[in-house]
Amino acid sequence: MSAIAGVWRRGGRPVHGADVDRMLDRLTHRGPHGRGVWKDLSIAVGHASLQVTPESRGERQPLVDDSTRTVLTFDGRLDNREELMRALDAAGCPARSPADAESPADAEIVLRACQAWGLEAPRRLLGDFAFVFWDRPRRRLLGVRDAWGVRPFCYRVDGTRIAWASQPHALVQAPLDQPPPNEGFIAELLCSIVNSTDETLYSGVYRLPAASMLIVTPDAVRVEKYWSLDPHREVRYQDDRDYDEHFLGLLEEAVDCRLRTDAPVGIMLSGGIDSSIVAGVAANVSTRRGRPLPKAFSLTYPGYPCNEQPFIEAATKHAGLESLCVANPDVNPYEDEVRRYRDLPTHAAGAASEPLFVLARQQGVRVMLTGLGGDEWFSGHQSRYADLVRRGRFIRLWREVRDDVRSDALSGWRRALWNTVRPMVPDPALALARRAVGHSPIPPWIRPSFATRVGLRDRLYNVPRRFGFSTHAQNEQFREAVAGFSLHGYEMLDRSISQYGMEAAHPLNDRRLMEFGMALPEEQRWRHGTRKAIMRRAGASMVAPSVRTRGENANYARPYDDAMTRLGARERLGAPGAVFDEWVNRDALLASYDRIVGTPDAYDWPYWMALSVRLWSDELLGDRPRATQPAGRHTDNVRHMKGRQR
Repeated sequence: MSAIAGVWRRGGRPVHGADVDRMLDRLTHRGPHGRGVWKDLSIAVGHASLQVTPESRGERQPLVDDSTRTVLTFDGRLDNREELMRALDAAGCPARSPADAESPADAEIVLRACQAWGLEAPRRLLGDFAFVFWDRPRRRLLGVRDAWGVRPFCYRVDGTRIAWASQPHALVQAPLDQPPPNEGFIAELLCSIVNSTDETLYSGVYRLPAASMLIVTPDAVRVEKYWSLDPHREVRYQDDRDYDEHFLGLLEEAVDCRLRTDAPVGIMLSGGIDSSIVAGVAANVSTRRGRPLPKAFSLTYPGYPCNEQPFIEAATKHAGLESLCVANPDVNPYEDEVRRYRDLPTHAAGAASEPLFVLARQQGVRVMLTGLGGDEWFSGHQSRYADLVRRGRFIRLWREVRDDVRSDALSGWRRALWNTVRPMVPDPALALARRAVGHSPIPPWIRPSFATRVGLRDRLYNVPRRFGFSTHAQNEQFREAVAGFSLHGYEMLDRSISQYGMEAAHPLNDRRLMEFGMALPEEQRWRHGTRKAIMRRAGASMVAPSVRTRGENANYARPYDDAMTRLGARERLGAPGAVFDEWVNRDALLASYDRIVGTPDAYDWPYWMALSVRLWSDELLGDRPRATQPAGRHTDNVRHMKGRQR
């Protein structure tokens, strides 16, 4: 994890290198090991480094090749170095090692790849990365983000000026000005249904979507996908053991790539199957390669239903890892985060992990493994019921529903029926049915005038739902995996952990595992009422039995309840505000909120999102009180799955 930033005035006006230095000042936490700025009249490129891999020690960026007049700034880790170096040798563009190093740094390999293959280079790269390549002879700027969007990349276009940075707050304050709020994106947040993958809270400031290239020339700015999952790919074996062997081989490779560091490694361990199998594989790979074992960092909540301590203890004992725990974390970073990052605060379940990051930093950790990605690619989807109906497998359908009921994997009969019927209904017919029954995902506290102004209904409904996969379950699994809300959650984790001189690494989001997971038959993901069936089987020797056989992870409602109590949610949401009142009917919001206050494990996610937006508008928009608006009576019908620690 490092920081990149820069400005290019495409019309030729001069740029001040000091401006990029000021942008890097906002990103110092991402690059404690040195910074550099390169400037050439109308363009300035900056980098601040966190050195994690052995090859990056002593590296200085930006990398400048005077012979080709090209420049690169790179934040990331390459996972197919040897393959790339062989291909570059064959192309006559070898990567060069510094005089005091045995092998080239990742940035050097990417620089040569861009020189050799141009716009074809990104699709050849495996790993987690964000980078900018300036090609002076072609007067072309290339910005790239990895396949899953693990490394952040934001940009801003103002006429002929384009600016970019690792985080949006570097683009919305001096030397740049603060743009107006992006009300359309704010409306999605207030609905707790974030579909946009390229917007931010500010108009004209964008995220580069995952697996995308930003291509900038003097005449144009465009974004193109350079890679996507092949929906027609299938992985088929006769025996479960072959699936297990294939999965474990890929997971070991993914973990091994992320252990390429000479610093201590940690793992965020919840006691669920996802993080536990990563811990088991990491222990095995470390032992085999003679590396120190990772240390496990966990949250516990003694006395509360979400306490997973017995599973954490079983997982760490089975893997032979040292366990470091924080009990009942007491945190309140929310308002400070809004001021520092000019963005929403970290979600409460994520903020609860900050004491773990403090503890990990004290242990010298620079890479923190996680189990994120298991839900996205291996959990399965209830839309498999629709696939069974389509194939006429009604006895099998009855058995599947029965098994799901027995194992508590069925999230309610109404949801099961909906997931069976919805995938088989054409989108136009589904839209007519929604209008006929008056269904709307827009919560009752959103002002109708605001919803109309930003086209909120279209934002929530007019999104892709079919991606070319052969089954409904695959399409729905993929749709949920790539939704905007998922991307923003990963960015918040990156933002939080970067404050402590560490980077998060997600082996289960390795591109090779993503491709494998989506190509599996559904029964390898969900079988006989058990989600993540392949992970539970494949982890038989590496995961404690109690962890392999447990059901869903704990409900992490408590951090949200604590945070909302600490922040005085009702008083803040009920206070008049000139800007907030343009968006929200406060009386309707409070009436809905009052119905869940004091209810254990209540569904409070929509209110947390409303509170987050309110904290941001108060701080950044200078929200001021105004007269109270009359109340309206509505019912809450928002649906969103609260995040779980994995």
